Amino acid sequence: MPSKECQLDHVIPWPIGRTEAANLRPLCLRCHLLKTHAGHRYAIEPTTGDIVWTTATGHRYRRTTTGVTTHLRRAGHVPPSPARRAGRP
Repeated sequence: MPSKECQLDHVIPWPIGRTEAANLRPLCLRCHLLKTHAGHRYAIEPTTGDIVWTTATGHRYRRTTTGVTTHLRRAGHVPPSPARRAGRP
């Protein structure tokens, strides 16, 4: 989505975060509402500029600067063993 169709969001929420270019990111209306009202949050990776979103349920997603989205493991999540995935204890 082109930035001109987005809303500007404070990465560090106002009034703590200043309204300046370094603290603003364009978000589509849906993402902006999820962050503002539904407990989603994001952090910007300083070396890559990628955004890591965390949902209210703890699911995490990386969105690269090229637009690729990858599902990440939840913090503290331990994947089931192959035996448990097969239905064995």
